[in-house]
Amino acid sequence: MAGGRAVRARGGRGPGADAGVPADVPGFGEFSPADAFARQAELITPLFDGSRSSFERPSEPYHREDLVREIDRLSLRDKLDQVHYSADDELFISNALGGLTGSAAAVT
Repeated sequence: MAGGRAVRARGGRGPGADAGVPADVPGFGEFSPADAFARQAELITPLFDGSRSSFERPSEPYHREDLVREIDRLSLRDKLDQVHYSADDELFISNALGGLTGSAAAVT
């Protein structure tokens, strides 16, 4: 963050140079933390669509093991593919999702 604003690289060269933004725009883009987290929430929420019906009792995740087994076979990559994110949107959320897989590399 720079001056209280989230910054992400655009275009450029080297590892991570295109992380999170269109590659055709060089430089950096700034977003307030509120804007960045709001956009992140908007993008991540669809990954959990339908989860309430699979986890009728969240404190008992195996209450309906048959339903959990069905979705448990999906990787995060499978779920990302189901949502059909644009490349830019997927890059925007990739850092946040990497921790859910145990490895950022597992997202891409």
